[in-house]
Amino acid sequence: KYALMLYEGDGVEVNKAKAADYFRQASDEDHTESTYRYAQMLYNGDGINIDKRESANYFKKAAQKGLPEAMYKYSVMLYEGDGVIPQKRQSALYCKMAADNGHVDAMLLYASKLINGDEIPIDKKESNKYIKMAADLGNIEAMYQYSVILANGFGVKIQKKKSAMYCKKAADNGSIKAMLLYSIKLKTGDGVDVNEE
Repeated sequence: KYALMLYEGDGVEVNKAKAADYFRQASDEDHTESTYRYAQMLYNGDGINIDKRESANYFKKAAQKGLPEAMYKYSVMLYEGDGVIPQKRQSALYCKMAADNGHVDAMLLYASKLINGDEIPIDKKESNKYIKMAADLGNIEAMYQYSVILANGFGVKIQKKKSAMYCKKAADNGSIKAMLLYSIKLKTGDGVDVNEE
């Protein structure tokens, strides 16, 4: 808690270097959130020197303790070879772990890996499952993507009404692509009643 106070300047003067030291100490005592915060500070050079290799070690440690944000970040680092030797298969495993633990961005990334066969077998049905999960958790891009999947029958049975529902949700939440698509659906009656207004 004191480390966070130092980091944010909550009741004390901001001292990120000291906060980093406290986060590291708490990490050594197996405090997962501190491990993740310290990894972020190392990665970004936030109050301390950038050390991506060491940050990867701390992200991995937090990931292995079950923190979805760390699983996702470590997955991306493994994929890009950012501070570590690129390991795309390992990246996919950590990405799936993050997705399975509720990390929405990981759900979309893992779905993309499944669609493209990026170091894992192509599986459209499984990909659609992760896109739907992200859509149902409120991710606007996933709502739009799932709408397109349902409208075109990509790995699923065509479901025009359900497609329109996801498209409308995405449009109502600001997706320009979804607004355009939903206006076409309204004009043509594609899963909705025709409304040319």
